[in-house]
Amino acid sequence: MSGTRLAGKVVVITGASSGIGEAIARRFASEGATLVLAARSVDKLSALEGELVAEGGSATSMRCDVRSKPVFMLSPVRQRRTSGA
Repeated sequence: MSGTRLAGKVVVITGASSGIGEAIARRFASEGATLVLAARSVDKLSALEGELVAEGGSATSMRCDVRSKPVFMLSPVRQRRTSGA
């Protein structure tokens, strides 16, 4: 990871397992963002998370389908915000 423009920012990316979502994840990671990667495809998400972390980025992934109930109420982002981490 090379940039710092988004350092200190937490970004939630839905549809991160492929296509535009994956491209956005890679770009934001290269700018120093902490990522929460979300999509239905757990295998692809885990692979992307592993790649980004191996390259020095900060990422976590979670399976979600944005068509269902508001899944972000139980997400790592909410847990971090409420715990002060």
